[in-house]
Formats: sequence, C-alpha cells, structure tokens
Amino acid sequence: MLAEHRYAEALRFAELAIAHPLVSPAERYSAWVAAGEANLAMASYGLAENAWRQALALISEGLLQEGRAKDTDSLKRQLASSIYYQGEKAASEGRIDTAVAHFQRVESAFPGSDIAIKGRYDAANTLLKAERWQAAVNELTRFRTDYPQHDLTPTVGEKLVFAYQSSGQLVRAADEIMRADEGESPSWDQQLRAAELYHKAEAHARRNRIYVAWLNRDSAAADSESHIRSQTLRQRLVLDDVEPRRYRIELVERELASQWHSEDTLAWAGRAAIVLGAEDSERFADVSLQIPLAESLARKQAALSAARERLSQAEKLIGEGARSEILFRRAELYRVMAQDLMTSEAPANLSDLEATQYRMLLEEEAYPFEEKAIDLHARNHQRLAEGRFDEWMERSLQVLADLFPGRYDREVRWMTWNEEVNDDA
Repeated sequence: MLAEHRYAEALRFAELAIAHPLVSPAERYSAWVAAGEANLAMASYGLAENAWRQALALISEGLLQEGRAKDTDSLKRQLASSIYYQGEKAASEGRIDTAVAHFQRVESAFPGSDIAIKGRYDAANTLLKAERWQAAVNELTRFRTDYPQHDLTPTVGEKLVFAYQSSGQLVRAADEIMRADEGESPSWDQQLRAAELYHKAEAHARRNRIYVAWLNRDSAAADSESHIRSQTLRQRLVLDDVEPRRYRIELVERELASQWHSEDTLAWAGRAAIVLGAEDSERFADVSLQIPLAESLARKQAALSAARERLSQAEKLIGEGARSEILFRRAELYRVMAQDLMTSEAPANLSDLEATQYRMLLEEEAYPFEEKAIDLHARNHQRLAEGRFDEWMERSLQVLADLFPGRYDREVRWMTWNEEVNDDA
C-alpha cells in the first residue's frame, strides 16, 4: 500500500498491527516505520514524529535483531525531518514561538546533522521575519559561535547588521560590519558603510578613524560619486576639528582640480578657502615692518599674496554666496598694509629733514593700498542698492565711517515702501 501511495490504508493496517495482541517486536517495528512514512506523506508531522520515536525506542530496548541497529541514523533523520516540517508549518501560519521551538529541538533529535544546523539557522530567520530583533541577534550569535566553519555562517554577519539597524543599535551594526574574519580585513566599501552608521550614531571617534585612513590613501577620485564622498568626509573632519587646516587645504585643492562638483562641495571648499584666507590674513597682520624695511616688507608682501590667493580661490568656488565677506577681507588686507606702512618706524640715524622725507615716501607707498581698501569697502557699501545687507557689508560701512565720518557715519534705517496704484500708469 505504501508503494502504491495508498497512505491512509497503509496507516490503518499499521495501527491494527501495532495494537494486535500477538504482534512480535519485529512486526511492531515495521508497523511503526510504515506509520511514520504514511503520516509524513499525509503531512501529519506530529504523528510521524511519534512513529519514528516509537521505532527508535524498540531498537534502543534491544528487542530486535542486531541488524536493525543500522537503521538508527536513518530513523533519526526521519525524526528530525518531521520536527523540522512542523517548524515550517507553524512559521507559515504565523505561530512564531511554536515554529522557533520546533526548529530548535531538531538538534536534540539528530545532533550535529545538517538538518539540525538548518533548524537552528531557520529559528533565527523566523525571529528576524517576525521583527523580534534581540531574540534573533541572540540566535544568530549563538549559531556563529557553535558552527564557525559551516557554509551558512558567512551569511550571519549581514543578518546581524540588519537586526541591529532595525532595532536602532547603529554602533553595534557598524561594529559587526567592521568585524574582521580570520586573515581578512573589511573592504573599503564595508568600512565606509560602517563609518556612515557611526556617523548617524554620533560615534565620531570611530567614524573619524575610518575617514582618516580612507583619505590617507591619496588616490584621485575616479568619478563624481567618489569625489563628493571624499569631500564630504573632509568636511566632517573639519567640523570635528580633526586636523582642520590640512583638510581645509585638501577641500580647496581637490575641488579646484576636480571636474565634478555639487552645491555642497563648492560651498564647503569655498568656506574652507575663506577660513584659510582669514588665517593667512592674521599671519600677514602679524608681520611687523622693521628696519631694514626691505626685508620685512618682502615678508609682508609674501603673506599678503598668500591671503589674496586664498580669497581668490574662495571667489572661484563660492562666488556670489560670499561676495560681501570676500570684499571686506580683501579691503582689510590693503587697509592693514597701508596702516602698517605709515606707522612703521624710521631708521634711527636720520636727521629731522630726512625723517620727514622718509615719512612722506612711506605715505606715498601706503596711498595706493589705502585707496584700494576704500574702493573695495565702497563696493560693498554699494551692494545696498541691490537690496542686499549682511554682517560684512555693515562692517565695511563701519570702516568707511571711521575713514569718512561725515559721509558714512549715519544711522541705517529700513523702511517699507508701499507702492500706490496709479490707474493712469
């Protein structure tokens, strides 16, 4: 009947044989095996499990011929399969706890077998699908510990990352990505992915180590995506005060050299150039004009050129977005130059006449710088006519007020203009 797939009839006769008062152990064993196969075929997995257990019990009790002992592994596999199928059925019906329990107990039926290992793995997967994140993490971690060399183990890491991310444990997700396998290190793609998770979790120290290592490779960007990514990392390091001067310089140089740009990368590089220009301006201001004047003046002019170059770079990168600040900073460079020239000390061995002539010569040298400063500050002031006003235009106005108080030292008032309707227009 089993051979002809008449499972219900085969099961009925098997049950009659099992219950018969004159049945022998060998006949009872065969009947339980037939019952197991019939129930399995009819998807009665719980009844199949019981049948396999009964057949195994007869072998273990020593009531059969010794030859039957060789069936033990085959019966255990059948038993494990019937339990596993119960787990699958429960999972498909949404009975999560029952499914997990079945998958986990496969191991007790046939320890170390492939189906037992698969049961453990599917217990974790069932918990993942049910969004029971911590329970899934526990199962996956235990699986990896128990079966480090199994073919399924390499897939555990990504599942753990998914569980950690889904449960908001971003640092643990990143740590899992960074977890090095034996003899291997995470790829750069993996490390950058981990760094982004550290960034979202505000674990900046761990994030920054990856950023610095990535940027230290000193490789040119191959496409727009890689350029924007590297510039983003530099900007984040600058904001975190990690070697800010170095990364500001790199932001500017890489953006100017690149054929790819975004609004953000241009803005970051432009702002970096302005900050570098401000730093160079401070160094320029710190260079004092001393005797012999030619030497200190050469250092002063070199510092001026460096600051001007940074501001020129900023203008190329950020353009109108920082126009008034760049105008102000340029004007101040020239104003400081003129002021320092006029206040520099004369050589001590000059007569009164020579000292006066020397001072006049300095004023002649300073005059073009002062005129340039006034022109640039005035240009900033003229931007008011374009409907613009910001901090840097106000500061230019203050400088002009100091230089020409009668013309510029006035209170600024803003008035709302209400245009009247003219029917004759």
